[in-house]
Amino acid sequence: MLTKHTSSAIFFVFLSLFVRFSQQNLSKKALLDGLGDNLNFCQLTSPPYTSVPGGDAGLCHCSGAAPASVHTITYHEISVHQLVLCMCPNAVMSAPYMIEMMGRVPYAIRRYNKAMISATSRTCGGAGSSGDVSFYCEPNMHVSVFIHESAHSLDRGTSGTSEWRNAVRQDSCVPDPYANSNFADNFAQVVVLWTHLVAERLHPTLGGSQFSCMKNQIQQISKALPAYRIQAPRSSLPAGQQLQQWEALTSSNGAYRLVMQDDGNLVLYVSDKCIPANAIWYTGSFSNGPHRFQIQTNGNLVAYNGKNQAIWNSNSPRQNVERGHLVMQNDGNLVLHDNNHRAVWASNTCCFIAPRA
Repeated sequence: MLTKHTSSAIFFVFLSLFVRFSQQNLSKKALLDGLGDNLNFCQLTSPPYTSVPGGDAGLCHCSGAAPASVHTITYHEISVHQLVLCMCPNAVMSAPYMIEMMGRVPYAIRRYNKAMISATSRTCGGAGSSGDVSFYCEPNMHVSVFIHESAHSLDRGTSGTSEWRNAVRQDSCVPDPYANSNFADNFAQVVVLWTHLVAERLHPTLGGSQFSCMKNQIQQISKALPAYRIQAPRSSLPAGQQLQQWEALTSSNGAYRLVMQDDGNLVLYVSDKCIPANAIWYTGSFSNGPHRFQIQTNGNLVAYNGKNQAIWNSNSPRQNVERGHLVMQNDGNLVLHDNNHRAVWASNTCCFIAPRA
């Protein structure tokens, strides 16, 4: 989001961006009149965090003034995320509010953020971002604004690719009037929309008929930002429940992930700091979607295609499993437990890497 700023360095950076982006008016129908008040983000929660005085004050732009305070914030989740919180003199938002709102942004969206700035009151308007630093200029800004600014860091040039621009050209609408500003802001607004769709579990159909006029844009975001990367991680699935397309079970140590892919293949991946993501188990159940994977109450594990046809099953019906759970364990083994917590089926993929705390 572009904004005016009295700091000369930031002003000229954003002025040049404004001149360049103002020539990109997308001239598409705006589906909604805005995102913050029209979409639901209530399911987003902030992880535990610690705040320590100090940090890189060079990231703090306060209209030429020194920041009133600088803290390093560490969000404690599967992937630990640190960023600098800059409180400018007479800051427009409180530190607790800034920490809470940024924490609600899913890690996969905010992971590149280096700093967030609560600007001095009445020195700028709206919000903005540059160089993985975002700043906020008005009181109590909506979480959707924090998602939008974080999405600019997530962009990494995606909005400038031919794939993204072709997707925009093929569609007849964009999320809201602000998304019409340019390809970069449109990318960020579609990320905001996608976050809502995932939270509402509308992602398997890309939002359905309501958002069909921008299905190509949403599909591009769904590939770059799969649903399981936005959802709160879960390591178990009760009998009778299911994984929708691009949802996952993730071991509590973050080393293993079972993903229901959009090609129908149910895949167990291992990933560690020293090991790229590798498939160590899969069903090979390729079909047309949208797909889902269900833990039946009789103990059978079944993957279904878009026609509700079974395309894979574990052939493991058992009694006393109606209150059981499928668990993605920290050792890499995917295990179905019955009502008495006894293992009745397993993927036998234990210990591909040394278990980590």
